[in-house]
Amino acid sequence: MSSTASTVNAGELQDLNRQFYNRGSTVAESEASKAPALGSCLAGERGPVAACPGNSIHQVTLDGNCSNAIYFDCSGFDAGVATVVTAFWHLRPDRPLDAWVRWLEDVHDLNASLVSFVPKTLAAALRKRRADRGYLRRTCVVGLPTHATLPYCSLLGRVGELIQKLRQDRPARYAGWNWQSPEMTNSNYVLLQAGKVAMLDAVRQQGLSGGGPLVWVDAGLFRHVSKTPQPSGWPAESQLKYLSPGRIYLGSWAGYPPMASAVRAFCEAPGANFVKNRNHLSGGVVIAADGALDVIVPAWTHALERMVATRTWNNEQVLWELLMCFFPQRLGILDYRKVLFEELAAGHGSLKNKVDFRGPDNPGAFCAFWGEHYADGARL
Repeated sequence: MSSTASTVNAGELQDLNRQFYNRGSTVAESEASKAPALGSCLAGERGPVAACPGNSIHQVTLDGNCSNAIYFDCSGFDAGVATVVTAFWHLRPDRPLDAWVRWLEDVHDLNASLVSFVPKTLAAALRKRRADRGYLRRTCVVGLPTHATLPYCSLLGRVGELIQKLRQDRPARYAGWNWQSPEMTNSNYVLLQAGKVAMLDAVRQQGLSGGGPLVWVDAGLFRHVSKTPQPSGWPAESQLKYLSPGRIYLGSWAGYPPMASAVRAFCEAPGANFVKNRNHLSGGVVIAADGALDVIVPAWTHALERMVATRTWNNEQVLWELLMCFFPQRLGILDYRKVLFEELAAGHGSLKNKVDFRGPDNPGAFCAFWGEHYADGARL
């Protein structure tokens, strides 16, 4: 990311929000209540997560196949005011497992209600680590069996073929892409990124959210932010009250204009902008309300399927931005230009850089988007 972009002051951000976006929860709730039903292409879509029959307290599949079900017992789990969710598969050979374990330990040190999906070989030690800190009742560590597949694994072969073809044929067209990034070299990692929405849905379906928001954190969160004690808990209830209900919030990266204007410009020509490798947004921390997931899980799943079918690929961050064009009532940004952490901690104060989009959701236009801009298979 460029470090030379001009700094945006609070007054400029507030002015942009007054013109194009909604900063208060009252209007957000009112407009969201009038949002149309899901478009026909999304109405039957439910994503890859499904409950499976069995005798365990919790049994869920991440890929729609109950032969690959995960069985676990987190009865008595205290969800608190929010439930933090993380998951880890070791899919990046450029970073040794020892480094990931250190970062995972930092995540498990959070004073939070936590649901984590980790390799079975790490589960007992991470569970004990939280018990030693007095967090056991707020802990659900799920040891992933060796057969546990990534969400959306049915797309794995086609995603691999797609990124290989893009690397061979399209460097000129996709100017500025980082062709050595994991997103363009590791199809498993691509699905891991895409799978965080499904993992949030799995926790929700298993009744582990307690009615509060779900907060995704990347397993490697603490390679980006400083680990600081949070005696009153993280995320703090005092910070969550600033978020408008019924939305999913992401952070932003430095080096770009204020997100109110950046997203507006993106949405003026989404067909052209979606094929640019430009990460305005940070998905390392995602705060998701249950109601928003009802809409975004089907839309996310449909988008991944259409991206493969039309050979039009991009990463998770750009997909979030595309969804903001069509589902403004369900999404928002905390425009702090870095990975979110301290902004959700007690004592930070008002989330003055919150951006709430306004205007009606338009799932019909989202369903039509792919056919309007990209014919099936034409991109390759």
